[in-house]
Amino acid sequence: MLGLARLRYTMQTGAITSKTAAAGHALQVSPASHHRILEEALRLRRADGPPRSRSRPARARDAAAYMRAAATDLT
Repeated sequence: MLGLARLRYTMQTGAITSKTAAAGHALQVSPASHHRILEEALRLRRADGPPRSRSRPARARDAAAYMRAAATDLT
């Protein structure tokens, strides 16, 4: 998730940043439907405890939706 956010940031801005900063940027430019999975990825990166999402399948669906959207942006 965050690696893709960083790649997307770099492709959009031409700059290189941390995964954490790229996720912050992704939260600013992505639709609200992707915020939950981006916030979850950030929280897990910061080791703020176990996953909070509804379930693994729900998290996987949210992640896949973000990845599809980000990949579309990159092409």
